[in-house]
Amino acid sequence: YTGGFEDLHKYRVFEFGQENPYIYVSLADEKLAYQIFSVWVCDANDDTDCIQADPDDAAFQQILDKAVAGCAFDYGVDVTTDDHILTLSTCTADPNSRLLVVAKLIDGGGADVKS
Repeated sequence: YTGGFEDLHKYRVFEFGQENPYIYVSLADEKLAYQIFSVWVCDANDDTDCIQADPDDAAFQQILDKAVAGCAFDYGVDVTTDDHILTLSTCTADPNSRLLVVAKLIDGGGADVKS
């Protein structure tokens, strides 16, 4: 795998995810911290609901349920439709699959986050 998100494949090893459970996003005026709750491989052709920009609560719950069910690991992170979610996606060796790393916002919105 080559490209900007190739390191996401390290999350396929549970121990790596336990040692690196957070994703930090630096914006111009704030830092956001997200906690990973799911790592899974989806079908690039059929599992497109995870890329909806503004789903209603029912669709969002379905997305969350699919992310949790698709993950082989238990990160012990509770997630609800009240959470703000970040999904990072990258290619796999199979052109019809995508690796997704899904995390929920735990700190940000003006808070001082230490990385």
